[in-house]
Formats: sequence, C-alpha cells, structure tokens
Amino acid sequence: MAAAMVQPQRASLFRHGGCWLLLRCLVGAALSLAHVHHYEFVLMETNYTRLCETKSILTVNGEFPGPVIRVHRGDTVFVNVINRGYYGVTLHWHGVKQPRNPWHDGPEYITQCPIAPGTNFTYEVQFTTEEGTLWWHAHSDWTRVTVHGAIVILPPEGTDGGPYPFTKPDAEEVIILASWYKGNLRELLAEALETGSDTPTSDAYTINGQPGDFSACSNVFNLRAQLFTHGSADTTYKVMVEQGKTYLLRIVNAILNPLRGRPQPNHRRLGCLLFEAYHIELHRAESRADHGRPSYSSDGVGIVDYNHSNVTVILEYRGDYTPSGSPPEFPSSTLPTYKENFTALSFRERIRGLATEDHRSNVPREVSTRMFVLVSMGMLICPNSSCRGVYGNRMASSMTNFSWINPTTDILQAYYRNISGVYSTGFPNFPSMYYNFTAEDLPLNVSVPTKGRMVKVLNFNESVEIVF
Repeated sequence: MAAAMVQPQRASLFRHGGCWLLLRCLVGAALSLAHVHHYEFVLMETNYTRLCETKSILTVNGEFPGPVIRVHRGDTVFVNVINRGYYGVTLHWHGVKQPRNPWHDGPEYITQCPIAPGTNFTYEVQFTTEEGTLWWHAHSDWTRVTVHGAIVILPPEGTDGGPYPFTKPDAEEVIILASWYKGNLRELLAEALETGSDTPTSDAYTINGQPGDFSACSNVFNLRAQLFTHGSADTTYKVMVEQGKTYLLRIVNAILNPLRGRPQPNHRRLGCLLFEAYHIELHRAESRADHGRPSYSSDGVGIVDYNHSNVTVILEYRGDYTPSGSPPEFPSSTLPTYKENFTALSFRERIRGLATEDHRSNVPREVSTRMFVLVSMGMLICPNSSCRGVYGNRMASSMTNFSWINPTTDILQAYYRNISGVYSTGFPNFPSMYYNFTAEDLPLNVSVPTKGRMVKVLNFNESVEIVF
C-alpha cells in the first residue's frame, strides 16, 4: 500500500473562474493540515521479569505495553507489522471507525487471516472523526495480553479550539491497565480449550507493565533508584506531579476477562475530562504517594474464582518534603470492595459526554434494524462426562446460542469474492425463545449452543440498535 500525502492543487484562471480558484485553494489548505504518519511494529519474543520470575512474552518492538500512536483527527497512519514471532497475529485499531476501509480493521478471520511468522502486513488506519484516547491490540485469541498500546488523538491542527476541548492540562499521562500470567498463556488457553475447562486466571494486574509494590519482588522503596526497563527487577510505575497543577490521565483497560474500574473519592480534583476507555481514578495515601487498584468486579456475588490482587501506581509529589521511609499503607477503609455494585453503578451514572458543537453525539433518530443479542456461557456435551467443564462437559461461549468456529478463509474476502460455504447469513435479530436470562441455570435446549459461522448482513448506512 503506497502512502501519499494529499497536496494542495494549483488552480488555473484560464480554465476556472475566480470562485473555483477560491474553492480549490480553501480545500487544498484544509487538506494540507492532515498528516500521514509511518510506524514500524516488529512482533518479537522478549524476556520480562515480573513476580520474581522471568518469562518470554510476545511484544511490539520489545515494549510492554507497546508504543503509543499520537495523531490529530484527520490524519492517516500506516503501520508496517513485521512478524518475527512464532505464530500468526493480527492487529486491531479499537474504536477507529475506518469508513470504507474494512480490509485494515484487523479482527482475525473476519477481515483478514493472521500475519504469518516471517511475513509482514501494512495497515492503513484513517482517523476521520475520532478524538480522544483509543487503543490498538492484537486480535488473535488472547495474544493482546501483552501486544497492545494506546492511541492519542488530538483535535485537528489549526482549529480555533486548540489542542483540547477543555482547559489545557499542565501535563498528561497514559495509563494502561493489563493482566500478567506467570505461565505461558497460549499453552494454558490451549489446555482449557482442549479439556473444556474454564479459561486461565491471571496472577497479577499491571499499570504500564508494572504490578505495583504490593506484589512479589516489587518493593518500590528498595528499587526506586533503578531504571524502569524490561530487563530489570520489578518496580512500581511512578508519576511525578506538582501540587496545584492539572493532569490529564488517558486510561486504557487492556485487562483480560474481568471488568475493572471505579472512582477514588479522596484525591483533590482528580477526575476524567475526556475518555473513550474504562478508567480509574487515583487515591491519596500516606507518604504523599497515591495508589489506584481495580477492586470492583463485574462478576456475580457467588463467583470468587478470579484474580483478587491489587495493582498500584505511585504519584510522587515534587517539593520540599521527606518521605517517611516506610511503605505506604493500603487505604482499604476508603476503597470499595470487590462486590460493591452500588459504588460502581453510581460512578457510571456520572459519566457524561462533551456537550459542545464540535463534539456532538450524532445519535440516530430513526432505527432501521433492531437486534436483541444474548451473550452467554453454555456447554458442549462430552461423551461419558469426560471433560473438565460443568457436569463433565466442555464450556462454550455463545451469542444468541451460536458458538463461533474460525474459518480457513476470512469472512470479508469470502463476501467480497462471493466464496460460498465460508459463512451463513442466518444470524437472528431476536432469540428463538425467551426465558429468565439471569437465572443460575439455563434450559437444556439453550445451554448447548450450535457451532458454526453465522453472520448478520446489513445494508450500507443502516441505523442498527443492538441490545445485549
């Protein structure tokens, strides 16, 4: 794919009148503010030490988390992905609409087959209307556990509103929440799929690649002088701040499986100004260091088999003060518990969009297609109850009772080239039957999903309402 910058065109008075000359000059000036950026992402195995153990993980350019992509609205990015790993991978640009550019969206087996080891693929990513904080990640099984990074999208250059749709902060920080597994996650996942057991549980959460000072081999007071590099001993991620200044936190939730996030009430004027990802706020503690932990879980009250660890980040204030010399105490008395649903829901209700002309939410007034989609965990029957899932069967997730099977030809190519036998277009708009969707046990005829590749085909420019 060749990258080409759109250049202003020189109008000719001989062929066009004065109005055409003015119009073409204005269009050319506007287009010249958009830029084309080039990135090279090399997928490679890299050794990292966390929780006192060293393991090899798949990274982009040796970084965990991966590089931050910084653009303005209207820019185009070309990312050349070179796969030097051991298995096929695709990358997805989460939240980027990519109008009329589906070949570069990235979901594995949907818009493309995996980028095989020893090959490369160049993505064209068009930032048309997006603005704020998004992220990119691998879209192949659970490879995104270590292959991910943030996307920072500023308003268009040259706009009267400046670089932000609010008062410019004094500084900003990208915060990425992620999961860490001691074992080889691909092997753990393959075993779970083979035996039908539950998916693996992480051993720690991380903030910008670090599990925090409450995890093993992560005592920040002993290791604070060391560099935060992937080959060193574990550390706690640290942000230097000054009292009275405003900081923009761009927070991305790349954690696998559990949904995390909730407010911390005690820090002065620390809030979210603009976001498009799950987020947390940070909480003031002793030694003038601030900790954040993802403690709220979206799991049911009776579910306890998940990672209960806490991840921390230090906000260290610049100024004339002497740290206590002892580790900060965990502010457990002021943090919500794992099952405190009211606090999480109350915080969610306070989320509001930017009510400005430049950031208006264009919600469709008329809906052409309505869908009600059930997302559930069922089971596939194993002979003689020989699997490790519920009742000796194989656990299987599904949507409206259909469980997906990867094809050998990606869906987009099959659609474009009219290749038959790759997928079926019978995905329903509504469930075939209604029952208590939140009950502990499902009826037998809906607890066993149908395996296949069912898709929903929509016409261009349809307005679709989907209730999950």
